[in-house]
Amino acid sequence: MYIAQAFKGQLGFWKYLPIPLSFFAMMGLSYAVITSMNIDVTALMQAAVAEKGSTPFLMENLLQFALGLLMLLGWVKWVHRQSITSLTTSRSSIDWSRVFTSFSIWGFVVVATTLVGVYFSPKDYVYNFNLGPFLKLAAVAILLIPLQTSFEEYLFRGYMMQGLGAFFKSRALPFIFTSLTFGLMHIGNPEVETLGYGILAYYVGTGFFLGIVTLMDEGLELALGFHAANNLVAALLMTSNWTAFQTDSIYIDVATPTIGNDLYLVLGVCYPLFLLFFAIAILYSSVGFGGGSSYLAILAITGIAFTQIRSISLLCNIAVVSLNVIHFQKQRLYDWKKVIPIIFFSIPLAFIGGFIEVNKNIFFTLLGFTLLLASLVMWFNNKIVSKRVNTSHINLLKNSSYAGIIGFISGMVGIGGGIFLAPLLHLRQWDTPKRIAATASLFILLNSISGILGYSFNSDISIDWDLTIMLVIVVLVGSFLGNRISQQFLSPIQIKKGTAILIAFVGFRIFLKMF
Repeated sequence: MYIAQAFKGQLGFWKYLPIPLSFFAMMGLSYAVITSMNIDVTALMQAAVAEKGSTPFLMENLLQFALGLLMLLGWVKWVHRQSITSLTTSRSSIDWSRVFTSFSIWGFVVVATTLVGVYFSPKDYVYNFNLGPFLKLAAVAILLIPLQTSFEEYLFRGYMMQGLGAFFKSRALPFIFTSLTFGLMHIGNPEVETLGYGILAYYVGTGFFLGIVTLMDEGLELALGFHAANNLVAALLMTSNWTAFQTDSIYIDVATPTIGNDLYLVLGVCYPLFLLFFAIAILYSSVGFGGGSSYLAILAITGIAFTQIRSISLLCNIAVVSLNVIHFQKQRLYDWKKVIPIIFFSIPLAFIGGFIEVNKNIFFTLLGFTLLLASLVMWFNNKIVSKRVNTSHINLLKNSSYAGIIGFISGMVGIGGGIFLAPLLHLRQWDTPKRIAATASLFILLNSISGILGYSFNSDISIDWDLTIMLVIVVLVGSFLGNRISQQFLSPIQIKKGTAILIAFVGFRIFLKMF
């Protein structure tokens, strides 16, 4: 367990006070001076950049964080007598592949979304590339920005998370405290001065996101890669004259900075939605499922048009279980003589279910009933088969019929059907848990593909591609992480119980809203 790594060093409450208190004192003093003297942070930064140059100014600020990182790691090593490895991860050694994978994935996402913005709103951006200044910037940024982001991660998600967790014997308290303080640490940023305190929701949300990643993966590696990619791309690709990074980047954002209804929608709806979908993808992929019922449950209470709910849920299902299917196939967990009859009827019936046009009232009635039924199935079914069993007694035709019915309902509602199929196979002692999970993953994948194909021929089809693509990217990253952690955080039974409560709650809300 990651937090328990603190016990590998010398504890002592006083030892954990100097570094955080010094940091918070400096940040608090800086903010107090700014507010009491009514200092224009943006104007002050612009004057400093004009006097020193953007790259020297950036280097001057980043060196402070590099020094902070050296002091923190030295304090941990020489005062706490704890290794840097145990501060970083619960694994026997730091997994650099995790760092680089996270860096690559998030770096690609940020670059792609930035370039899409440039393409669709070219008037809001100025092409600023100049080879000489850019090379100087790249040298400084590549060297120092990972040190800056590493200091923040080691301080909040590492040192403080472990220290608070060790003393209070809790995950929740250090998770909430470090996430909130990480967000509030940015209160003196020029972005806050320009856009208002509402933008802090973004920083706090990022803190919660990285906290979840750290605790679930039992290490800092993924958070280190994510944070470094985010800040490095921000410095090299896109800056503005009102952000913390004012550099000789490739593009300059010249759009008027506002925090209007669109941004509140992003911060208040989209961002929490991304976090929820990410967490669902992690949890479900770790036990071989897609999470369609939970996606539907979340989407049903967001106000998103019901015509979009099915497509989003099915596409997210496809993204999550694709990796599971590849993983299970490599382990040779598919008994095709038993699997093929299961999917034979479900695929065409899922297509028909997706093709059928359903009005809003019928859809939500069916959705509410499906969610309530799924919650009951997930809550009460704990039966598993511990080893391979004699399958001669299994009626393949009957199983195929059941699977066909599940496929039809799944296509109509917008789920993969695994939450119904897996308990059915367990009850019928169809095979071992791993083989059932593998079969359920394939069932979800094929039914979701068939359902979305059927839905594509539906005249009622409506897809918000901007939102859908972002959610698919989010769940892809989550499914990758879920496959890596593989049940390290919660057991399948715990996931079942928690999810059952969630979707039952939403199911009741849907019925109350309708009647």
